[in-house]
Amino acid sequence: MSNTMHPEGSPDSHPELCGVCLRLAAAVCDTVPGQPMVGIASIEGGILYAAVASSHRAHLLEEVQLVHLRSPGHDVAAHRRPVLVADLALESQWDAAYRDEMLMLGVRSLYCHPLIPDTDTDTDIEGVVTLYAEHPGTFPVCTGDRLAPFLSTAAGTLHRIHAHRPRQDDWSPLHSIGGGIAF
Repeated sequence: MSNTMHPEGSPDSHPELCGVCLRLAAAVCDTVPGQPMVGIASIEGGILYAAVASSHRAHLLEEVQLVHLRSPGHDVAAHRRPVLVADLALESQWDAAYRDEMLMLGVRSLYCHPLIPDTDTDTDIEGVVTLYAEHPGTFPVCTGDRLAPFLSTAAGTLHRIHAHRPRQDDWSPLHSIGGGIAF
């Protein structure tokens, strides 16, 4: 991390929590077949923000998804259920501009899953994890089962980060941490 000052509550002011998300993204890359790129988006005030990505390319893909309001990530956030896109080139459910940008960036399939904490009292969705792949049909229907060991930890980590920071616009600019990217 750089020596710059970071606002209280920014991910960089909670490096141990950010590190957990980065390690989770790396573990997902290693666990899920096809070596996907991974993005984790945080939800604050009903708005999705890129929080962690497994690489610079994954960060770019995450930003493209979050810019388009009609995208799989936004659907997952709104409906709190996973979305599997076997071949993005054949999809017409989301914005054509979104689809075209993702195809231009080499993404053909993706899988999005909501991050909901494992508590009885907290029913809010904390974020969305998205897996991106270059080939169609990369993610089988059982992808959610393979992600299960990571989902609760990622949701709990985002919940703790949300509880300790003021607002997204107080965050510092993009910083690289441990081979992954945190914002």
